[in-house]
Amino acid sequence: MPFKLAIYCGLCLAAMLIAASQASSSGENGLAARIIVVNKPDGFVEIRPACLAKRSIKISYFLDLIKQGGSGNSVSRQSGTAVLQPNQEAVLCKVSLNLQSDSRCRVQLKVFCQGRVIARKEIEISGSNKGELI
Repeated sequence: MPFKLAIYCGLCLAAMLIAASQASSSGENGLAARIIVVNKPDGFVEIRPACLAKRSIKISYFLDLIKQGGSGNSVSRQSGTAVLQPNQEAVLCKVSLNLQSDSRCRVQLKVFCQGRVIARKEIEISGSNKGELI
């Protein structure tokens, strides 16, 4: 019985993490932002911020990774610009992160157009409960 409960809890946790990582944040300009998390071997995860727009639009973005763990704290920022094409999701960048079982990371994405924030997305990933994110 405990084995079945552990499997059920693991599946529920994986489903919640997938929903959190795949959820979109829609902006007022018909722009949806999301953060995709892909598990890699040896404790690494790949963070892929992505946007989808209804019309062609030039954006800039900031991606902040705030990691806390046994080896200390770190903050990393990626930024850039992109021209989004209508109805074509664009991955803005890819960041690999070593996320051991005693670590967690808050990922914050802000998307700007003409100096205004048009979309935000934030998730938190735990090294011990990364789940099967794709």
